[in-house]
Amino acid sequence: MFAEGLFFPFFACEVKAHNGKWDEGLRQEFGAAATYVDAIVQLCEAVKPDEVNQMQGQILGFGMLHNHEKIEIYEHFFLKDDDKKEINYDRHRFSTSKSAKTLK
Repeated sequence: MFAEGLFFPFFACEVKAHNGKWDEGLRQEFGAAATYVDAIVQLCEAVKPDEVNQMQGQILGFGMLHNHEKIEIYEHFFLKDDDKKEINYDRHRFSTSKSAKTLK
């Protein structure tokens, strides 16, 4: 059973090697998630355009970034700016953990 208000359980994951750049992984994870959030918004606008505003700020999926030291999980959503007629994609850090190897 999904949480109330969770419309689409999409998930994006980026893995970085121990020498990979964390900031690059964050951009890649956000880009992948923004792509699926945008697809959800476009689909909903095509089917029920009058209900898209109700989805603002709702979690539409999750993203995860990890390497050998830590794991970060994000919730992804969108907000509409009606004045500029644009959609802004955003995320909220849901969890940050150290990997089991780091905890030893």
